Amino acid sequence: MTRLLKVLLAVGVCLTTLVQTAHATPQLDSLKPGSLQAVCCPAMPRWTMTGWAWPLPGSHITQRYNSKHPGLDLSAPVGSQVRAVANGVVRYAADTGGPYGKLVIVRHVSGCETWYAHLNTIEVHGRQAIPSGKSLGQMGGTGNAQGWHLHLEVRAATSGGAATVQIDPWLCLTSARKTHRHQGVDE
Repeated sequence: MTRLLKVLLAVGVCLTTLVQTAHATPQLDSLKPGSLQAVCCPAMPRWTMTGWAWPLPGSHITQRYNSKHPGLDLSAPVGSQVRAVANGVVRYAADTGGPYGKLVIVRHVSGCETWYAHLNTIEVHGRQAIPSGKSLGQMGGTGNAQGWHLHLEVRAATSGGAATVQIDPWLCLTSARKTHRHQGVDE
């Protein structure tokens, strides 16, 4: 419990939120350095950047973030361009050969990362600086995808890098949700 408390406080989750969500996370004592722990929290982390762009224009949500699905799945017409939600540097751009399929990871100035999985094509390369809205590739169905869609994850590392916390992308896309409501984005 102590490690998780440090991790969550490091990314700005308040104590009230921890108390409210602790009962839903029974494996707290098993958290080890380097492990990944999905946490559903209603609070907006303090590092979250404002003004994020919607990653898949014209899309609709097919699956939301939860404790067993640490991302947001968006579907759009085949061939749709997946776009960076914010300025950053590409940390990874390749086929994982695993469940994520073709994956692009962008590290943002805030220290958080956005993961764009199941891409059909990749149009960027590692260490490339990219602006918000830059096309990363086309939505696809690679890896363990059930149909064509974008799987978007948001991850934040603790200051010491001992663990990674996954954040609900829906919370981070607040301003983008308002902008793209007219394009069929589900509330």
